[in-house]
Amino acid sequence: MKRLSDQNVSTEYRGQHEAPCPESGCPIFDLSGEAQIYPDDVYGSDALRMYGDGNDRASRESLNVLHSVKDKPGAKVTIYRAFPKPEKIEETIQRLQRERTSYLRRNQAPQNPLRLTGSEWYNWAHDEEQRLKSLLESDDNPNPPPLSPSIKKGDWITLSRFYAEKHGIENLGNQFQILSATVRADQVFTDGNSLNEMGYWGKDLEFTLNGRLRKSKEPKI
Repeated sequence: MKRLSDQNVSTEYRGQHEAPCPESGCPIFDLSGEAQIYPDDVYGSDALRMYGDGNDRASRESLNVLHSVKDKPGAKVTIYRAFPKPEKIEETIQRLQRERTSYLRRNQAPQNPLRLTGSEWYNWAHDEEQRLKSLLESDDNPNPPPLSPSIKKGDWITLSRFYAEKHGIENLGNQFQILSATVRADQVFTDGNSLNEMGYWGKDLEFTLNGRLRKSKEPKI
């Protein structure tokens, strides 16, 4: 299957896939400050009803953290991210082939952690399949290791473990692990669209294949 023409790639939604950052949002310790992402009532007793996204359990977990770090940029918070379970490279290629065939029939991209849709997802899947095939055929690395779990600068994260698990079930076919790390509140940003979806802007965090944060990569907090 060939790559779709670049003329068919829509760019109107690309910005929507970028996690909240210092330029587009505010740090979670100052929700109603200079950036004016939220009004002051986000710290009030009715905030869950006013700003929750319909998933009360997740929103409550996130809101409790947000309230606890108000005006505390150095406060420690636990961030979570659902990450695909390690998959053999041949299995990944086969899955991408099935998903691309399904896309051509239904014109609908599967749920995916990159949040790509339409032809942008299809072209990414095509390029990823070719990259993996090249790795398999390489004499230098005939059997490359699976993708290393990580939380990188600019990644989407959440303050609610329940929300991360829900995301993994709905977007990763229930084949996921939860990565978590303790970071500073001034490394996490929100744009006000959801209490449960934040951007992480600290050092890249690397994990073992079973989801443990590598000691050498432990962030200084």
